Amino acid sequence: MVYQTFYCCYRTGEEIWMEIPVPGERGSYEKHISLAEVSPLIGALPPSIDLHDFSGMQFQPW
Repeated sequence: MVYQTFYCCYRTGEEIWMEIPVPGERGSYEKHISLAEVSPLIGALPPSIDLHDFSGMQFQPW
């Protein structure tokens, strides 16, 4: 599935909280990523986001 919204929120230490909301599933896929991963990840984001491009995502219902 392809989506167009991607969130990153600063947490603590060396980790960022990453989230891709999926309104049709009434929840989000999310995980922590290191600060070192953030810049290359954002720099390489395509116009549409495919969940299969991100390993380790966990689904959290709203």
